[in-house]
Amino acid sequence: MDLFTWFLMNFSSVIFPALLAIVLAAAVILGLFLFRRKLAGLITGMARRVTSRFATAGPVIDACEKPLVLFIAVLGFYFGLSILAGEFVPDGLLVQTRSFLTRTLKIIFILLVIRSALSATNPLVTLLQEAKGKLVDQTIVQFISQIVKIIMISIGVVIIIDELGYNISGLVTGLGLGGLTIALAAQDTASNLFGGLIIITDKPFQAGDWIQTDKLEGTVMGIALRSTHIRTFKDAEIIVPNSTLSNTAIINWSRMTKRKVEMSLEVTGDTTRPQLEAVIAGIKGILAAHPDVDQEFFSVAFTEYSANGYTLSIAYFSRLTPYPDYMRVREEVNLQIMSCLEEQDVHPAYPARTVYLDTSVLPEGKPSSK
Repeated sequence: MDLFTWFLMNFSSVIFPALLAIVLAAAVILGLFLFRRKLAGLITGMARRVTSRFATAGPVIDACEKPLVLFIAVLGFYFGLSILAGEFVPDGLLVQTRSFLTRTLKIIFILLVIRSALSATNPLVTLLQEAKGKLVDQTIVQFISQIVKIIMISIGVVIIIDELGYNISGLVTGLGLGGLTIALAAQDTASNLFGGLIIITDKPFQAGDWIQTDKLEGTVMGIALRSTHIRTFKDAEIIVPNSTLSNTAIINWSRMTKRKVEMSLEVTGDTTRPQLEAVIAGIKGILAAHPDVDQEFFSVAFTEYSANGYTLSIAYFSRLTPYPDYMRVREEVNLQIMSCLEEQDVHPAYPARTVYLDTSVLPEGKPSSK
């Protein structure tokens, strides 16, 4: 039998179905691949119209669009390969082949769903942080978003392991047997995690606050699951375990409602009592008239005699707590105090020493002949 005769005899039963399967598979694969973006755009467009009332829906849909494009392309390959498998794979292996393709599709779908969920978390966090009225604490949003990401990844890994045919209950049992070892190895990690939860619950500080402990001082950059990042005033970043911060005393300077100024002013010993009283009254008037000095409390008093004159103790609170504003208030008050001293002809005292010379002794150490 020649080739042509064989072709005619088998065309309708073998060759035509095979060619049809190849053409159909190619059409499905190329069609879904070429039009994947348009199909994804149609689906996301419908989703946007349905969820237009919800402000958070937009970022979530945007995060799902790219994974959806990829999934449509993968779906084309799945259908195309299924068509080819139905034609070319023997009946004894067809079930296993289709099961393998279906399992592979499920795993890819799970991975894309996890990717979409993780991508959607970031815009949702940004949206919550930018919410008007600060309805949600930014630190809590960041902390919870990290926990949610870990939970989503863990769930995805468990589902994928189950799809691969492994016994999840056996895996859980194995983890239970090794739990003691893991717990002992992860004591520090667990303590830092609970320390972070304590920080989030008690809120001793949040991102952007200026804090001080017995060992460091700086601005909080962020709070993670295990540690807190602090930027010192020398522009160095310090990573502190949460367990350390949760067990130490913390001064949160950012929560000051006013900032105290204390200073001592010494004037010379030739200052008369009327001059001293006039200076004290003048400084009190300066503090009472300054718009950025808290009027609930300020004090100016002659407190002690010093070796160089008289000491005045001055204390007041600045209503402005940011460091540049606080220093500006101090400077303005000090300049006005300087003017007050000049008006009263009172001079600040400086360390002085009186030296007495014995002229009866010559420089050579010999007694004078006079």
